[in-house]
Amino acid sequence: MNPATVCVNAGQVPGVGAVARPMTTICPKCLSDQVITVRIDDDDTITCGGCSEEYSLTDVAALVKSWGRRLAVLAMSLSQSIAGAGGCMRS
Repeated sequence: MNPATVCVNAGQVPGVGAVARPMTTICPKCLSDQVITVRIDDDDTITCGGCSEEYSLTDVAALVKSWGRRLAVLAMSLSQSIAGAGGCMRS
């Protein structure tokens, strides 16, 4: 984690320029566990403390929805593969 981003509580955030709420989570852009900030003035702009990318809650919702569909198809395919192998995965 970038130590420069850990110092934020609710308040002015360096590089963001607006009052923001910080939280630690996995950034959907750089995929690392970082402190991200959500701007309080519009509640839709998110900035990653690691890669400095900006994205919106709409972007994250679309990514989650897309992965949700892909994971459901993958789970179904795996369960059919296991069932077709008599309960054992073939190598």
